[in-house]
Order: sequence, then C-alpha cells, then structure tokens
Amino acid sequence: MLIQAEKDVVEQMLSSLAISLLQNRVAPSYEQVMHHFGLACERAGLIATEEVAVRILKRVSSEINEAQSVLEFIGRGADLMH
Repeated sequence: MLIQAEKDVVEQMLSSLAISLLQNRVAPSYEQVMHHFGLACERAGLIATEEVAVRILKRVSSEINEAQSVLEFIGRGADLMH
C-alpha cells in the first residue's frame, strides 16, 4: 500500500514520463527514469528508502504495462497533469 507522498511521486513520474515520450519519441532510458524519480521525490518532499523506491517503481511499471497502447499511456499521464 502506497502512502500519499508515494502516490504523488507515481503520478508525477507518469506525467513527466508521458511528456518525455512525447518530446523525444523514444522510451526513456533507465537513467532518465531514475532522473524523473529523483525529481518527483524532491517535489513530493519524499526521501525514498530502497523499499520505498522499489514500491514506487513497481507501481509506475504496473501503470505503464496496464496501458494498452502508447497513446493510452500518454493519455493517463496527461490526465494526471490536470
């Protein structure tokens, strides 16, 4: 179960990854994903332990994998920005 700050990080990561995908037209590298993770944690005021990082990254991965297409994923990210 994610706490609210972790949920905020997931939402921020999904929206920023969607924007990145639109801008670059390629899937982000591992380094880029971790950069988005770091920024999202900063914005949410969350100091992530390894356990927290694993939970958040699993949730982000799950959300991405649940999308039936890239457009659906981008739509989810855009919805989170509003």
